[in-house]
Amino acid sequence: MTVEAPSNTDPSASDAEQIRNLYARYSFAYDNGRAAEYAALFTENGVFEVVGGPEVQGSEALAGMVTAAAARPARTLHMVSNILVTMTADGAAGQAYVQLLALVDGALRVVTVGTYDDTFVRAATGWQLSRRRFEPVAGPDPSGIPVAGGNSTDSPA
Repeated sequence: MTVEAPSNTDPSASDAEQIRNLYARYSFAYDNGRAAEYAALFTENGVFEVVGGPEVQGSEALAGMVTAAAARPARTLHMVSNILVTMTADGAAGQAYVQLLALVDGALRVVTVGTYDDTFVRAATGWQLSRRRFEPVAGPDPSGIPVAGGNSTDSPA
């Protein structure tokens, strides 16, 4: 059996695990309305972008997005999979599939499905997102589920 040496874009096991944990912390912070924790996952001027939709930049605006989402009646659940992390000259890049589900009146609904395209930088406190780009490939759910961003046509992934 031949084992190939990792390419120079492969993250160390430690970096890969820290970044995968960041994906999980993002989901739990957003879904549980922990605005300050969510904003701290991004750099101070971090950006969350929805392709064809809103762009939110900066810690205060990112925290505000989560606070607004937490006030809505639908409970969201982010399901993130197929995480791919590569090292870059400036830090790391990540890609993942995401499904955003919402629990409304006891019924679980798919709000949107898409991909994350992420840029990470290493900070004194660990890895942070400098940019998250969400590209919906299906949805948002036209059923009128009130989710982050104000109405059912916004994609809060």
